[in-house]
Amino acid sequence: MPKDDPDALAEFQQAFGKPATRHAAKAPVRPAPPAHRGAGARTPSHAHVAPPPATRPPATVDALRELLRDAEARAAGVEARLAEALAHAGASERAHAVEMAAAGARLRASADALALVERELAAANTKIVTLEGRVAQLQGATARRGVAAGAPSPTEALAETGDDTGAVSAALRRFNNACLLHGVRWVAIVGGSPAYHEVLRAGVDRRVDLRLVEGNVSRPPRFPPRTRIFVWCATELDHAVSSAYPGAVSVPFRGITRFLDDVSDRIERGG
Repeated sequence: MPKDDPDALAEFQQAFGKPATRHAAKAPVRPAPPAHRGAGARTPSHAHVAPPPATRPPATVDALRELLRDAEARAAGVEARLAEALAHAGASERAHAVEMAAAGARLRASADALALVERELAAANTKIVTLEGRVAQLQGATARRGVAAGAPSPTEALAETGDDTGAVSAALRRFNNACLLHGVRWVAIVGGSPAYHEVLRAGVDRRVDLRLVEGNVSRPPRFPPRTRIFVWCATELDHAVSSAYPGAVSVPFRGITRFLDDVSDRIERGG
């Protein structure tokens, strides 16, 4: 670079910020040329372009390694917590599955037990129907033969009443047959003499629950709802006793034979 070229010196100082040589200070300083030299002016070929601004220096290798170790540590912690959560979730799901399996087993056992009970009930009902049919057959055969099973002879009791033994025995057989064939198992007779009560106790079938109430009893008893009640009106009978049974059937005959025949008629007719 020539020492006496002020333009070159100025451009050097502007570009590099320092003197061109140690002897540059002795050169005369000339003012800088104007920025614009006109439309046809040409830029000197030796003009220097300013360098780009300085950037931030990159991180060191050690700093990068530290960041990497920190990220790996955080990732390991997240993985550990995730594994623990998955383990707990798996245990809970397994426990739930075990509970559901146990509940299903209990339901299957209950269904099997219910099916067994239903089969046993069906078999028991079949046996009951068979037994009831057999009992009905036996009762029908007994009734057709005119035999009151288990009924003792009322002959001894009739000795005190003076009634015809044959007629009373026939009336008793008809009464027993009517009760057994029509399902009458509870009968109450209100009134009648003590001697007739003895005849009835001796002659009525034991399968018929017979209740006898004297006509002058102080406190008339109560009977089960399905009891057929007959009031023997033509005998010694207090009004307080007869009025205690407002739904009873009144029989207006005094003798035991006609009384039993009338009661048998009502049972056979369903009245």
